[in-house]
Amino acid sequence: MSEQKKEPSPQSQKLDSNCIDNRSAETIKIKQKFFQAFSKSQLQLKQPKHDTKVDFPSKKGGRMKYSYASLGSVIACLKPFFENGFAFSQHEGYKNSLGQWFLQTDVYHESGHFESHVTFLKNFPAGVEEKQFASALTYARRYALCSIFGIYGDKDTDCIMEEIYKESAPKNQNFPVPEKPISVKLQLELEERMKIDPDFKKNIISIFRDKGIDSVAGIPEKAEKFFWQKLGVVADEQ
Repeated sequence: MSEQKKEPSPQSQKLDSNCIDNRSAETIKIKQKFFQAFSKSQLQLKQPKHDTKVDFPSKKGGRMKYSYASLGSVIACLKPFFENGFAFSQHEGYKNSLGQWFLQTDVYHESGHFESHVTFLKNFPAGVEEKQFASALTYARRYALCSIFGIYGDKDTDCIMEEIYKESAPKNQNFPVPEKPISVKLQLELEERMKIDPDFKKNIISIFRDKGIDSVAGIPEKAEKFFWQKLGVVADEQ
């Protein structure tokens, strides 16, 4: 005669519930430590020197001049984060389903919590030189660190680009102005949804590829309403 399974008593159910609540409370505390330390580090952060200069002719006939902080300069300015228990690692990978290279940046804290950030690299044709790939990877590493830690790594080139367009465009003709990116709030919302919902991530990345967008941060401002709708939120409420 088979034994009947005993139903858990109300007391054991309550204990299980308490264990789950305790784990949730501990997770919240760890995340709080992470973000408190992150905020403290950002207050202590000193923006890096723009130690690298660029000067080259543009396709429109003008010249493109600007300066930016090198990867070494960006990492050096992260000292306050290191002193407050942070560390980071970066590694490249290849997503077969998308046919695209990417760079993953992981930010760790001594509390035990970590955050991950993915930057997609442009598609490289077969036979591309290693030097070109390494250059793109270095740029992506610098771009990702600036984006994550709030570093001002590049001088604003909008005004320079406008002058180039003005010089080369016929009179009385409108010229394109570089678009502003979407809000930081929407960037975070999209990245968070992509972490927890694989189907949503696949759908959004497909849209990125169709529109020639290489990352969440590269979405133009005029597309903000469209992506809020994708999240199921009315844009006007933002």
